[in-house]
Order: sequence, then structure tokens, then C-alpha cells
Amino acid sequence: MLEIEEVKYNLTIKIDLDDVASYLGKIFTNLTQCEGYVINRWSNSDQALTIAKLCLPEPFNSVEDTYRNYRIYAGENDPNFTVFESREHQFISDASQISNGSTRSRFERWKMKELLILPISDHTHCSGTAMLFSCSTSLNLSCLDYLLELTALFTPPLKSSSSLRDIRSHNLHLNSLMSTNDQFNDYLSNLSSYASHQSTCH
Repeated sequence: MLEIEEVKYNLTIKIDLDDVASYLGKIFTNLTQCEGYVINRWSNSDQALTIAKLCLPEPFNSVEDTYRNYRIYAGENDPNFTVFESREHQFISDASQISNGSTRSRFERWKMKELLILPISDHTHCSGTAMLFSCSTSLNLSCLDYLLELTALFTPPLKSSSSLRDIRSHNLHLNSLMSTNDQFNDYLSNLSSYASHQSTCH
């Protein structure tokens, strides 16, 4: 089992969202023997829980790219939002425990046997949720208290790396708009030059 101080140190050198989420997923897998996981980050810009990292067992790993950046929007009746808002974990062993929503669909589609949804939260903020699941075995929940302690450590870096991702995405969108605007201005300038040339020819 990783020492808390080792985790703290490793997090000081990870600022990219993919690195933070991958590190958390690796720890989850080692501690719980889960066969798959999904890490959702809270995006203020989208007002949604957005998949930051997922790892699916065969044969479902072929659809990982399909689900990347999938969003569960605020207000949806989904256990991930219940966990996000309450900051209380949920353990699910049957699809009937989930009323509806995308999490129930995934529970059935990915043939889950057990699902644990954890808040990635400390005493001041919740940065997202983590879904740990098994398909053929049982999850090792003997270290649940330790898992909750770990997710508290990951809350600030996940929040900051998520915000950085949103800022970069926003900047890319702005650059795209500016490029489109420049192209449109060039078009208008060329059109004006053409019209001026035509008028002098007549």
C-alpha cells in the first residue's frame, strides 16, 4: 500500500489532467482489484461531470475513445451526481439500485457485478467522482477508508488540472473564432478591392 507522503510527493510533479487521472486510476486498480474504472472531473464551463479517464476490461476497452469526455450534466438523475453533491460514496451490486441515467446503462452494458462510486472530495470542495467496478470478481473494500483519504489528496490537483484543461479548450475556441474572423475580413477586403476594380473599369 502506498504511503500517503509518497502520494503527496508524486502529486506535486503532476499538473496535467491526464497524468493526475491516470495516477489515481492506477492506485484504484492496485488497491481494489477493480477490473475497470471511470474518473469524472467537474467542469465549471460545462456545468457537468466529464469523463477525464477510463479503463475498461475486454471486450469493452474497444469503446474507450467513444466515452472519453462524455458528460453527465447538472440536474441529471444519476448516482454520480448524488455522490458528487452529497460527498458520500455509493456501493451498487444490482442495476435495480439505479433508477435511470447513463450510469445504469453502463452498469448493464459493461456487465458490472459490483460498482463503487467515490467522491473525489476534501472538506472544502468536490472535484469529481470515481467509478470502480468489477465484472467477474468482488471489489476489495477493506481499504475503503484509505481510498477516501486518497481521494481527498487528489481533490486540489484534479480541480486545478481540470480548470487548466478548460482554459486551454477555451483558448483554442477563441483562436479558432479569431482565425475565422480574419478569414472573413480578408474575404470582405478582397470583395471590396474587386468591386472597386470593377467600378474603375466601367
